Amino acid sequence: MLVYNPHPFRTDAVIDCEFMLPDQNWSNENKFTDVEVYSDGSKIPAQVEKEASNLNLDWRKKIVFRAELKASCMNRFTCRLNLLRKRPAININNKNGIFKLSNGRMEIGINRKTGLVEYYSVDGIKYIGAGAFEPTVFIDNEDPWGMLVKRFDRIDGVFKLSNPSECAKFCGIQRKTLDPARVIEDGEVRTILESVLSFRTSRICQQYIIPKIGTEFEVITRVFWNEKNRFLKLNIPVLINCAEFLGQTAFGYHVLPSNGDETVSQKWISVNSDTHSLSCINDGIYASSFEKGNLRLSLLRSPAYSGHPILDRPIVPQDRFTPRIDQGERLFRFWFNAGHLRKRMESVDREALVKNEKPFALSFFPPGTGKKSSELCRISGSSVQLVSARKAEKSGDLIVRLFESAGISAEITLEFPFAGFSKKLKFNPLEFRTFRFNPEKKELKESITSPP
Repeated sequence: MLVYNPHPFRTDAVIDCEFMLPDQNWSNENKFTDVEVYSDGSKIPAQVEKEASNLNLDWRKKIVFRAELKASCMNRFTCRLNLLRKRPAININNKNGIFKLSNGRMEIGINRKTGLVEYYSVDGIKYIGAGAFEPTVFIDNEDPWGMLVKRFDRIDGVFKLSNPSECAKFCGIQRKTLDPARVIEDGEVRTILESVLSFRTSRICQQYIIPKIGTEFEVITRVFWNEKNRFLKLNIPVLINCAEFLGQTAFGYHVLPSNGDETVSQKWISVNSDTHSLSCINDGIYASSFEKGNLRLSLLRSPAYSGHPILDRPIVPQDRFTPRIDQGERLFRFWFNAGHLRKRMESVDREALVKNEKPFALSFFPPGTGKKSSELCRISGSSVQLVSARKAEKSGDLIVRLFESAGISAEITLEFPFAGFSKKLKFNPLEFRTFRFNPEKKELKESITSPP
């Protein structure tokens, strides 16, 4: 298979992809086809997970593997099939009601009785405390603009772990009961735990994706929202002292208020002490708040459409049904990472870029004949990004724009491997620079504006 990395730097990524086996496996003895993945002849960590379809037959396969992708080019991987008598069993035990997972650098505990994260630590330092990722419901009103508020303080309640019979009904299975907090996937790459939580007529299916290496973990929150005049947030108790609460903005970051007011940011936020940082990357929310050690990610509100408050009059008619915003199913994804402050701040912007512009997997295997193309562009270091690259309108020159994202002075090497060109460049904190590159002359010129 081929995986395209659009970014001008090597990317350590977890790739998932689906494909069909050549034939349906109807065997009564070897009932499960396992998949091994190889890169340049070397076996890399991989596992088979539940595919998107629901055909109860060994035919469609979803593979998940971890690999380092070369910059700005296609990356080729080989899949080899092995027939097994049955699917490997999941064997993750819980001690004293806690699923404890450790990979050497990161430790995380998930409470089987609450379905929530009990702790998260990196290199021996705890960053997240008990009861993390608890969906919390705040009292709101019908005003979609929030014209009269800056913050939400009145808690109506929290989602609690469903009981086994509720969980089975929600999941739509034939069994009468299902453990509402359980491990659903485990292999060489990652472990996935799933919990089902309830609040009145609403439900949440929350997954925690824990890698076998590294310090970053993922949380997927699938919300089935039926509440009215309520605001849903995920609450994360942060254990490091907050010196700054930061959020990404266009080509930079802001210091956000840490007094509980609603704040606006883009792909990432971070809670920083003087020496350490806890970062959170998202793929589509824009609001959060922080106060007294509680980081709250804003997910959903359920006001009315165009519900304008006027004096003390009721905002919506009181004699009929009024449609509400954000009802039904919604999906949210978050990636958390932690470590020393400088390292986190150098890395988080690029990490957020990769999460929102993912490498793309193509589930086919060409013969490999013909000339292999070189990488388009490579950038060393961890804080300078390629903002744009395009061909000039009136020549074959390449116009590239670079940006230093971490707010530090940086020295990088800019390479165009397809042309055999390399040059060192220095950047001031948060600096833009635009260049014109002539591949034939191997000439790089800086421009004040982007030329035609």
